[in-house]
Amino acid sequence: MFDVTLDAAAKQLLDEHFKENPKSGKLRLYVRPRQSSKGRTLALRPDTSTDRDLEQEVSGYHFIISRHLADQIGSWAKISTNDKGGFYITAEKCFNQYCEVSCTLSDACAG
Repeated sequence: MFDVTLDAAAKQLLDEHFKENPKSGKLRLYVRPRQSSKGRTLALRPDTSTDRDLEQEVSGYHFIISRHLADQIGSWAKISTNDKGGFYITAEKCFNQYCEVSCTLSDACAG
């Protein structure tokens, strides 16, 4: 089992984005390689689920994560907002030296 928590500010950010851009399926929690000192980061993007995914509905949004990634980051992820107008994602376990990672709304919703 994998549990996603979406705080009120993050839900509002998603609502605002999808008001102008209709929902296109589910939101995948995935690892995005980054060319920075923080290395790989967790991010969100629209996607479809497969039989290798875990899925959870939270506040009208369907979040998916691969079973493999869920094994790496633990049993939960919390999605909140950061001070730059994007998402702040924390997980039970670190997959690198950074447990708390951020992505912007444009990062999250880019294909």
